[in-house]
Amino acid sequence: MIYLYLKTHNKTGLKYLGKTEQDPFVYEGSGVHWKRHLAKHGNDVTTEILFETDDMEEFKRVGLEYSEKWNIVESAEFANLMVENGCGGDNSHNFTDETRRRLSEAAKLRPMPDRTGATFNWSDEARQKQSIRMTGTTKTITDEERQRRSAQAKGDNNPFYGKKHSDKTIAIMKSKRAIQEPPMLGKNHKGETKRKKSESAKNRKSPSFAKAVHTPIGDFESIASFAKELNISNKAAWGLFQEGRTLTATTHKRYIGLFREEDIGTTLIDLGFYYI
Repeated sequence: MIYLYLKTHNKTGLKYLGKTEQDPFVYEGSGVHWKRHLAKHGNDVTTEILFETDDMEEFKRVGLEYSEKWNIVESAEFANLMVENGCGGDNSHNFTDETRRRLSEAAKLRPMPDRTGATFNWSDEARQKQSIRMTGTTKTITDEERQRRSAQAKGDNNPFYGKKHSDKTIAIMKSKRAIQEPPMLGKNHKGETKRKKSESAKNRKSPSFAKAVHTPIGDFESIASFAKELNISNKAAWGLFQEGRTLTATTHKRYIGLFREEDIGTTLIDLGFYYI
């Protein structure tokens, strides 16, 4: 049985529309923003079953109806970052250009809830504290978990399977990358910095660009294919999957449209960048 449920946090009032084939009253939900909210405020929620069926197509129809009815992506009352159509993962290839535009604008303005349920925007001091707090907290994924995620993302299980970005989408991604000014343009590293970078490079393992990866925009058979999609170097793409790395303001600015400003200070693995 497939369940469409609505969860409402009893303390903050934040809501989450989701799908599960487990017991919806036990299942906590899988949304990134929603899970962070539960981790901070506790799993004190009320669960309501909106619809149940064995027909996935029927579930998609009803899930999209509720998503549009409540405008769950743009509404500050919901933790959903995408519509609920039963697919999970990246559904952006199903979005119209207008929906993509609205999602982009909503993500830029989405406020972050505090402990009282009120909203605020991150200050520079808050970002720094969050960065320090998250340092060293990255979870290590076991080989068994990697295999499970890999199996779930292969073939027909992958919502992007058999599809590709349109020429228009690829052109937009390339154009955004082209207008970004290299951070070291017109600058030079100092002698001591060069020496440290040289020593670090000697001890660093050569990166593997052939590993399959999961990203917020879909799964890719290798880091190289992900890099090609974004029109960036293999090494730049590889850097997004390094264990323990957090999103910095520089990285956020460099990859326009890939991250939200309020994600600064969060580990990249929690933002959906990991090997599969």
